[in-house]
Amino acid sequence: MRHVLIDTNFWKSCVHQRFATPVGDRGSLSLWGRSGSVHRLFSEHMTAEYRVRVEARGRVVDEWKARVGKPDNHWFDGMVGCGAAASILGAVLLERLPRSGKPTDAKERQQEKERPKRQKVRYL
Repeated sequence: MRHVLIDTNFWKSCVHQRFATPVGDRGSLSLWGRSGSVHRLFSEHMTAEYRVRVEARGRVVDEWKARVGKPDNHWFDGMVGCGAAASILGAVLLERLPRSGKPTDAKERQQEKERPKRQKVRYL
């Protein structure tokens, strides 16, 4: 069986950062519709954990903890897995690219050339 190991703390922070980005800005993630009641369960799952800034081994990272009395975070975990899977498949945030979608200066072009190419994964 094939599997992928991911840094869930990184991806949970990434998902929350996407929702915190204003709608319409590069890198934003939003839900369809205007009715709060429609997405109530989803939002409860997305907020079932909270982040704690932790310093270890000379770096500061977010560590995610479950809220007391909010055991259901399955959809949050699903969003985290989707973000990681999209990255594995080559998706990048538009905010990390210039508007043209192509590197603009010599340094960016060189970094693009040196970046390891993603390997295609085949499943049975």
